Amino acid sequence: MYKCQIIIAGDLNIHYELSDDPAAKRLVDIMSSYDCVQQVPAVPTHVDGGTIDVVFTKAGETIGEVLVDPPGAVSDHSLICWPLPVQIQPHIVMEREFRKWKTIDHDEFRLALLKSELCDTSQRPSSADGYFDRYERVIRRLADEFAPVKRLSRRRQRLAQWMDTECFQLRRHSRRLEKTYRRSQSAEDRIAWVQHERKRHAIYRQKEYAYWNLRLSSNASSSRKLWSTLSSLMASKKSGQPSKPSLMAQQLLDFFNAKVEAVRQSTGNCPVQTTLGPAPATFDQF
Repeated sequence: MYKCQIIIAGDLNIHYELSDDPAAKRLVDIMSSYDCVQQVPAVPTHVDGGTIDVVFTKAGETIGEVLVDPPGAVSDHSLICWPLPVQIQPHIVMEREFRKWKTIDHDEFRLALLKSELCDTSQRPSSADGYFDRYERVIRRLADEFAPVKRLSRRRQRLAQWMDTECFQLRRHSRRLEKTYRRSQSAEDRIAWVQHERKRHAIYRQKEYAYWNLRLSSNASSSRKLWSTLSSLMASKKSGQPSKPSLMAQQLLDFFNAKVEAVRQSTGNCPVQTTLGPAPATFDQF
């Protein structure tokens, strides 16, 4: 829940507008503990009255205007509409090239190799570089003929910060057990796969807890680092929102020039005073 957006919407059958209602108090406490706020205004959303249809989002979410139609038009509840930008992280796509060496005809490949210039004893290169060039050229041509290059694109999930070598090994072993079960469809292989999956996720939870516990304890002496760690843990950074433009030097200069010009225009018609009257008080000693 810390790694994605939170949207809780619907009819909870709790009168949110009643501040003294025990269920409403409990709901507010629960959602506040997860830094969520209610976006629907305190208006009746049911024909019998009461704000029982709610929309909860994270406190830092930028949500547009919430429109609440009068109840009874479509059903006994109100139709609630609101715009919310969805934060979609692009997929990590990895492309690799491979050749299907296991599917080639070995006899045909051997026959083509014997007929190639690589095995022609009448034409021998005069240097070692010539031998290497001929070898690479002939083998690459035969490889393209019998096992052409194929490209495969695979999506990879974004890795957590606490993933280590042990987690990678557990995940690879889990994939092997899954493939074994997919091929055999036996109950024993499925049990082995499920048991390893439970073990893997339990170790993942331990590693995640230990990682964040160490991060928080190591940054306890620095409030700035501590709050930065908490922000990354709670995913409270508002990504995708436009940043406020910074004040430029030219804008600062234009502001003061406009201010001085405004003062001159407001006092331009006043008579000029060149002399001052005598001061009523003197200051001749401390």
